[in-house]
Amino acid sequence: MVRQDELTDAIININYAAMCCGADMGGGCNELVVRERILHDARVTPCIYSGLPLRSEFRVFYDFDLKKVLFTANYWEYDYIYEHLYDVTDRIIFDHERERLENTFREKKEAAEALVAEHMANVEGLSGPWSVDLMMTEDGEMYLIDMAVAEQSAYWEFRPGNERKLAESRVESMRQRQRYLDT
Repeated sequence: MVRQDELTDAIININYAAMCCGADMGGGCNELVVRERILHDARVTPCIYSGLPLRSEFRVFYDFDLKKVLFTANYWEYDYIYEHLYDVTDRIIFDHERERLENTFREKKEAAEALVAEHMANVEGLSGPWSVDLMMTEDGEMYLIDMAVAEQSAYWEFRPGNERKLAESRVESMRQRQRYLDT
């Protein structure tokens, strides 16, 4: 969490790190949202990434042209996230919380989709598929925490109808790994 008097330095550091990772390739880092922190109960919800509460999150893909939910991904999908956790403590926490996160996703997925369908149907000015991220608090409240063009969002590659392309990508990735190991 950043104090108000540290906000300018935090914005500079965030943008610099994003640029180093190639964020400017998609049009730049020209938007930043500062929101009120949604408090959590540390006795119930552990943190990873140096302070991020590990709460259930739903990435709902919604098409603004069709006015419908396309599919929903568990933001904390174990196989997708685990390999990118580099801190040992984060891995331990994530392993411990896996069952809770997966159960909550299964139990609340339809409710998350219904919220997105209801509230996004009236949005004007957006077109095509977008990801709409909802985070659930310990008491079951859902908050919209992020939105992005679907093509720029993690899990878009798992959309229905993209199975063949995804499989081809996995095969190519395995070939590249094998070539690397052979050298």
